[in-house]
Amino acid sequence: MSKYLNLKKLLRPVADPQAPETIRTRNKMMVVMAAVVVVGVIAPHFICVTTTASLRERVYLLSHSPSKLARKDFVIFRHANYATSYKPQNLMKQIVCDEGDDLRVTGEKEYYCNDQYLGRAKDKSLKGEPIANFVFNGRIPAGKMFVMGHHRDSFDSRYEGMGLLDKEIVTAKGYPLI
Repeated sequence: MSKYLNLKKLLRPVADPQAPETIRTRNKMMVVMAAVVVVGVIAPHFICVTTTASLRERVYLLSHSPSKLARKDFVIFRHANYATSYKPQNLMKQIVCDEGDDLRVTGEKEYYCNDQYLGRAKDKSLKGEPIANFVFNGRIPAGKMFVMGHHRDSFDSRYEGMGLLDKEIVTAKGYPLI
């Protein structure tokens, strides 16, 4: 091996830009780049990946024009009381008690929808701060919903900061994939 520059390698002719193999390679590169752009722009509109433990599933197919919302549906909504850096955040939860259903809260902070146990509210947040639970006993009014996450530490309708939500704030409906 020589310490000196190899002039033959440096002076080698560059591939002809009009050669068929160069054109095919360039076309393949353009197709790959276009696919990356399309996936990067369009996929976030139809796919949602949750990063919190609030829900069991992590990947959802989205419908941005949900026609009917009902119990067991996963919904995305923007909630002003849940903000980071002073910006309202999109949240994803599951409707567990819907308009027309009977919601009942016991003195032990246990929630029931049509006499089916939903879960219990906590007294303190993960930071150790007291949390006021949402109390409602009766039929859920038209256009409202009661939502919950699957994790016991989920911030959801069990707490005063959220409570019953208007269905109008729903921006998308999610269908679990994974």
